[in-house]
Amino acid sequence: MADVTAQAEPRWSPRRLVVSALALALCAATFYTSGFGVFDEIIQRSMTVGISALLVILAVPLVNIHKPRSAAVRGLLWGIDGLLIFAISLAIYWFLGVYGELESGLYIFTPLDQAIGAGAIVVLLELSRRLFGLPLFIMAILSIAYFLLGSHLPWIFTHAGFGTEQTLRTLWYSFDGVFGTPVMVVLSLIFIYIIFGVVLEGTGGTGILLKIAYSVTGAWRGGPGHA
Repeated sequence: MADVTAQAEPRWSPRRLVVSALALALCAATFYTSGFGVFDEIIQRSMTVGISALLVILAVPLVNIHKPRSAAVRGLLWGIDGLLIFAISLAIYWFLGVYGELESGLYIFTPLDQAIGAGAIVVLLELSRRLFGLPLFIMAILSIAYFLLGSHLPWIFTHAGFGTEQTLRTLWYSFDGVFGTPVMVVLSLIFIYIIFGVVLEGTGGTGILLKIAYSVTGAWRGGPGHA
């Protein structure tokens, strides 16, 4: 198999355009939530998780991490990322379709529901590994394993036990897992400050604010340190 020389990606490649569009959509949702509040909690939580997952997959693709020179390997890595996109998109769509029935308590949880939820958890685990490395990934794996197998542990480590269905109901099909309170906290409070900080840094506002603080407090003992 002949190797190919890696070429620099164009600045406005389709992948980067999609990443920019998704980022703008997330920013728009953040501005709306900060100004007007939550418009639909189920849609807002699920779309935040879905868009964030797609952003990670496209902004940090496997080909950029491993930088293979073989066209076949590059195609394989893009195929894996394509499967991740399909799995998380299907899981978000499925969650939106069944959540109302789950809340009513009349929905019968099927093996297909479990498979789709498990696929979403696998995608999120891989994205955590991709962004934050093995420590967080291993901790998440151990936590899920404890959830499933803790009833077999001795002494104070044992618990009543949770089956696969109950585990996936909690992790994916409820507001106690992936779509829990941290998602809304990030969307309604944290994102807006991140955007504000990035805008300040990009426009040079951070340096100006520091200079103002230094000029005001510079003559005082410890003033620059407090600034």
